[in-house]
Amino acid sequence: MRILTTLTLLTLLTACGKQNSKQDTKIQTGYNIYGKVDKLATADMKYLSRVGKLFFDAGEGKGYCTASLIGENLILTAAHCIYDSETGALYSNFDFYLGVNGNESFTSSKLLSVWKGSSTPKKDGSYQDWAIAKIEKPLGKIFGYFGIKEVKSHTDNNAYNVALPGYGHLFEEGKVLTVDEGCNIRKVVYSVLLYHDCDMSKGDSGSPLLKCDKNDRCYVVGVNSYERGSVVLDEYDENFHNAAISAAQFKNLVVKLRKTQAYKEPAQTQE
Repeated sequence: MRILTTLTLLTLLTACGKQNSKQDTKIQTGYNIYGKVDKLATADMKYLSRVGKLFFDAGEGKGYCTASLIGENLILTAAHCIYDSETGALYSNFDFYLGVNGNESFTSSKLLSVWKGSSTPKKDGSYQDWAIAKIEKPLGKIFGYFGIKEVKSHTDNNAYNVALPGYGHLFEEGKVLTVDEGCNIRKVVYSVLLYHDCDMSKGDSGSPLLKCDKNDRCYVVGVNSYERGSVVLDEYDENFHNAAISAAQFKNLVVKLRKTQAYKEPAQTQE
């Protein structure tokens, strides 16, 4: 992948505006869309300079998820993008590419270490599908990084008009960054899960669920985890929800890592 040498705004293709009102069996599984397709290609630097693709070797070939900068050398993604949910085996050969546009990106970095939740539900039903990784290069110091905020309920002001930028396969084939803006958090489940109505598909796992203010400062309120159903519907239906892991589950760790630099000498993975 070619690395861009300047931070120029990229000319991106406009996403297909195809509108589907019923389940479309021709589309790959691993997606949920409500109404028309709202996840469109973006060159907005508040997203593009802080969101990228995390590539990894899953043993049977290369895969990728979305990841975002949350510290000078910290990125956030989903735990199931880091290790196999069934075997518990850590994936290998991680590479984070920032601001991917086709075969170009702003820069890239290797991963050094990982703190992770769990990509499978625990006995008490809690779900911790999040992971924080330290990268070699201080990209957040150069490009900036997202803050962290909690959403306590679906009536919280931070639950409205959220955005989901990511590299879902269904949108522009995952080749450029796409974002669904103006979607909403529909339900907060035990301060763990955030049900939302942002369009998503495979490749959007690990995407930051963001609340941005009028000054374009964006805060992570959750990390995208899974979809329930693989459907295209006229409107949101909780039985076919999309879900993110609430920032409440990892906020304290992020604060600790930023303040203490405790991530300098961790084990390869930590719960």
